[in-house]
Amino acid sequence: MKFLKLKKKRKEYAYMVKMYNKPPYYDEFNNVPMSKKEIEKNKEKVINVCLYRMQKYVNRNYKGVQEHDRDEIMQHLTEIIMTKISEYQDEKCAFWAYIHNSIKYESANHLLKMKSSLSGASPDMIRKSKRIVDYQKENHLPDEELMEKYGIKKKKTLSKYRRLANYVESLDEEDDKGKNMYDRLGVKYQKEQDKDDDFKEIPDPDIKILRNYSREEQIIIKIYHDVIRDEKTKKAWKRETQKRCREYDIPGNKVADTLRRYQNELYKKKT
Repeated sequence: MKFLKLKKKRKEYAYMVKMYNKPPYYDEFNNVPMSKKEIEKNKEKVINVCLYRMQKYVNRNYKGVQEHDRDEIMQHLTEIIMTKISEYQDEKCAFWAYIHNSIKYESANHLLKMKSSLSGASPDMIRKSKRIVDYQKENHLPDEELMEKYGIKKKKTLSKYRRLANYVESLDEEDDKGKNMYDRLGVKYQKEQDKDDDFKEIPDPDIKILRNYSREEQIIIKIYHDVIRDEKTKKAWKRETQKRCREYDIPGNKVADTLRRYQNELYKKKT
């Protein structure tokens, strides 16, 4: 089976990741109702249309994400899409709605997994990554000179430093409408992810308040709850929360402002 894969150099595309060309039959199939039998009959063309749709979706909805990370999301989705097409049951929902929802959910899921794996890095590693990336930006160095200066042997290692330095920033960065990446991934999925992972120890009423906070602010509040649950740190909660937040390079004034807002909202809710 041949996919319409682009073979041009990636350098030519500064902002868009292009793995697939637009199929000449794209308009003939895209959003056109099809049965399971019709899909099987035109399977190769349907797959190519789905892959191009996926590429458009990722580039449009993940503009704040690093180019190599969008590339990884697309590679992951390529396998997922072919599986989803094979599993499709036409009596349950329309095909293109099914494909769209699969792309939306699976891309968000994979992005959050990627971030989760990065968040396990030590504070020292995160600080080192930021120092290296900032130095390159300030001095406008090409990758080769930067790698020589810091003794970095592999491009893969440099890519990891860039991810660690830029990942949280790119996810929290707001667009023209004031929405960050988590907002654009879909509120329903974010609620499920937050409750299952980061906030399983926080009372349900408090979780509802957190929906209006950025990811960095949510980290601050999670650390705050960890501190006040511990009898050893509960009394000095302000100092201890700021100390732990510094490990994530979150400044003290940001911690203070976030907790003040959070506590005010809790107070209003109770009165």
